Amino acid sequence: MKDNKIKSSAMILGLALMLSACGDSDSSSESSEALELESAKKALFFYGASTNDHYSFDTETQALTDLNSDTEALHEFKMDANDDGRLFVWIDNKGDTNSSNDEDKVLMFDSDYSFADDGDATWEDFHYLGHYHDDDLAAHTNEEFDVTSGSKYDAMVRLNIYLQEQETLKTLLAAQPEITSAGTTICDHYTVTHEEENETHYFVLGTDGTLYTYEDDGAISFKDQTVVTSAGCTAGRSGMSAAEDGVLIYLQSKLYLVDSHDDGVTHVHSEWDISEVLGDGKGIDMMVGIRSLDHDDEDHDH
Repeated sequence: MKDNKIKSSAMILGLALMLSACGDSDSSSESSEALELESAKKALFFYGASTNDHYSFDTETQALTDLNSDTEALHEFKMDANDDGRLFVWIDNKGDTNSSNDEDKVLMFDSDYSFADDGDATWEDFHYLGHYHDDDLAAHTNEEFDVTSGSKYDAMVRLNIYLQEQETLKTLLAAQPEITSAGTTICDHYTVTHEEENETHYFVLGTDGTLYTYEDDGAISFKDQTVVTSAGCTAGRSGMSAAEDGVLIYLQSKLYLVDSHDDGVTHVHSEWDISEVLGDGKGIDMMVGIRSLDHDDEDHDH
């Protein structure tokens, strides 16, 4: 299973990420652990609503950044102590039919906003919108979208179209017999599309802690299921992001690489405690990833 913007058909990204203490930087977090983390996204975002811990991790440069820093470059990301948010990735399709031109954007919604309950999102329903300007991570405040015309108004229209599409997809996935027969509900879901092979894969994380994998080549078909953790999953306290042959999952203070290769059976390949990425003492509820990485051709070594 491959992400739609990963240009190599056979590459796996194995990053040796050495997270070391940087005491002279306000935007760094301490860790003495060596970590090999496979990701198909450049930036992973982590957030804890109760603790206000709020970080991004660059999987290429190995930089761990405190997004609540007071630095000028980051002030649009900052979440105040009384804020309560929910991370969300918007795949922004600006109008063409080539999914490789779509742009990943991260939004920090208000925790109590729900498209199903509240309808179209407005600028008052989120704190910031983050994305890449060339190679630099940047954010826009919600007030910038308090407009009635222009490019940011058009962006809000596209966002709400995407939110409706995701709500429709969630309803469709929730009705799949493997999920209903298990007596579980959807805790999180994630879509990977490989345009060149005309393949779409849906990863559905149930409240039972099981990952249900589906394929879509015009009709949805069940592939397999994998128990990620028997501790289960609570909505709003998880995260999913693309890996080369599957997904990274954040759940119960751990990161799991769930992939399929060789025999094609989906399985938990690796797992790490979140402290190995962020350092000790961080309270994290959720994770998302944005901006697909390009891969060079080499074997997937497992």
